[in-house]
Amino acid sequence: MHEKLANIVKQIDFIPLPTFVLEIDSAGEMRFCRINTAHENATDLSSPDLEGKTPAELLPERVAETVVSNYTKCIETNKPYTYDELLPLPSGTRWWRTTLMPVVSGTTPIGLLGTAVDITSEKKIESDYAAALGDLGQINSDLQILVSTTAHDLRGPLRQAVLVNDMLMDGFEDLGDNKIELIELSSNVLTKALKNIDNTLSTYMEPTPKSQSTTLIDFGHWCRDMIAILDPLKRVRLVYPDVNIEAERFILDIGLRNVLENACKFARSQISVSLDQVGDHIVIVTSDDGIGFGDHLKVGEKPSFSSDGETRFGLSAAIRLIEARQGKVWIADPAENLGGASIALSVSGQIVG
Repeated sequence: MHEKLANIVKQIDFIPLPTFVLEIDSAGEMRFCRINTAHENATDLSSPDLEGKTPAELLPERVAETVVSNYTKCIETNKPYTYDELLPLPSGTRWWRTTLMPVVSGTTPIGLLGTAVDITSEKKIESDYAAALGDLGQINSDLQILVSTTAHDLRGPLRQAVLVNDMLMDGFEDLGDNKIELIELSSNVLTKALKNIDNTLSTYMEPTPKSQSTTLIDFGHWCRDMIAILDPLKRVRLVYPDVNIEAERFILDIGLRNVLENACKFARSQISVSLDQVGDHIVIVTSDDGIGFGDHLKVGEKPSFSSDGETRFGLSAAIRLIEARQGKVWIADPAENLGGASIALSVSGQIVG
């Protein structure tokens, strides 16, 4: 082991966060050197069991591929690299926010130093927030319908009253008893009432302001991480665009992940994800080569719900969430080369290349 890397290994127990060190050997292979005590306590892993082993020897194939991809990116950029990952460990499957730092000798990469923070609770809060947001969006939608219906019910009689007043004014002879002033006053009151209803309705029915909490997301990296979680044994092939997008991260983590998870359940061998920019929204279509939807679900329709409130695709929470963010979910045309089911999501965002 290189002396510089050996010195780092000796010091990692002084780091209070779960920490690991990898060595890059002469063949370019990455192997674990050691994990610190904090890492052992958090994960129930034993450092001696990891030492000298590659990620492929310790993790399911697809998880190992994703981990190595992250390590490689850090090495190639020669910069610290932070990402979220869901890892199956002896202490349980948990979310980690991992930060990698390259270790170099001159210009030659000799290893990696990684630290991790358990963010499972943070992800749970994010998920709960997304569900609450979806429920709030549904409540708001129902309330908008109620307001709209009530307003229309009120506007009808008021408009009729205005017409009656106009008829009374037509050819009305003023006898000096101030009745014409009363009719004019009545007309003014009715006109103002109609105007107030229209103004209030117009203001209330404006869409909920869009969230500004968009972030730059490496969509290809996100897809690799998700398929590693959902299909660790590499049963299906995932085809996706390797681009960056600006969008709300939790829309992907909650909404699109749900769709992708169900595609994994029904796909025989392949899933494809495509992106398209339509105005200020990104349309994401997920297709699989499974059995499809059947004749009871039509292209362009929102997936319908069964009596227990869930579709067989588990899209209940995802649909509520996406619609609460001015998005849309619908059944898309099957991909020509796959022929199975396709789900389209429209979410606020931009493809930035």
